[in-house]
Amino acid sequence: MSPYKNPHYDVSEIVALAHAQRAQILGDLIGKGVHFLVAAVGNAFTRLQAANKQRAAVAQLMAMDERMLQDIGLNRTLVPFVVTGSV
Repeated sequence: MSPYKNPHYDVSEIVALAHAQRAQILGDLIGKGVHFLVAAVGNAFTRLQAANKQRAAVAQLMAMDERMLQDIGLNRTLVPFVVTGSV
C-alpha cells in the first residue's frame, strides 16, 4: 500500500477539483483583465476626444480677429487658458 493512499480520499477527484478551481480562477482573472483593458481604452478614447474638441475650440477662437475677441472679453494670450478652464 502506498503511503499516499488514504481510503477516505480519491487522488483523482482531488486533482480534478484542483484543475476545476484553477480554471475558474484563471477565467476570473482573464475576465477582470479584459474588463480593465476595455475600460482603459475607453478612457483613453474619451480623453482624446476631449483634447480634440479643445484644440478645435482654440483654433476657432484664434481664427477670430482682435476686435471679435475683445467683444467677448478675450485676447489671444487668454484663449488656451479659457478653453481648458485653467483661468
